[in-house]
Amino acid sequence: MLINKQEDEKSTLKLIYPTSDYIQNQTKAGPEYANPLFLRKQQFENPKFPKNIFYKYQGSNYYFWHAGNIPHLKVIIITSLDEKIDDKTSIYIGSHNFSQAAWGKLEKNATQLFISNTELGVLYPPKKDSAKFKQQIIEQLSFKFPPDKYEKTDQPWISEVYYEQLI
Repeated sequence: MLINKQEDEKSTLKLIYPTSDYIQNQTKAGPEYANPLFLRKQQFENPKFPKNIFYKYQGSNYYFWHAGNIPHLKVIIITSLDEKIDDKTSIYIGSHNFSQAAWGKLEKNATQLFISNTELGVLYPPKKDSAKFKQQIIEQLSFKFPPDKYEKTDQPWISEVYYEQLI
């Protein structure tokens, strides 16, 4: 996921991803169970990597039993800029990892899409009188929405960094 600096500054994309502090100090299971979170150190340290899109994974305000879990869900929420859930909101919940294998690769001058994995998802598109239902979906998710931006001192969870510190 590389984008140029101008696109990076205009981006309204928000990637909700746990901080290293969250995984090490706030989860019930602990770092040993966070390996499915596959952000790599080399990717994150790339100067073109869009670090400004990272937002904190935090437990939902609606259900206390979501606190301390290690996330592995894939959700896309498309709202207006005010992040209010309304009839125009789209919600996608699926099994797709954030990878080329899952989402595909354009080939032959972008006339063909090659997908190497079969994934499944559910889309709740814009629909009249759907705001209340969509708000209920959001409230059932295990994370706080809208999310809080990473602070300057926050670092994303990267398994290899954690294991390097143990050596």
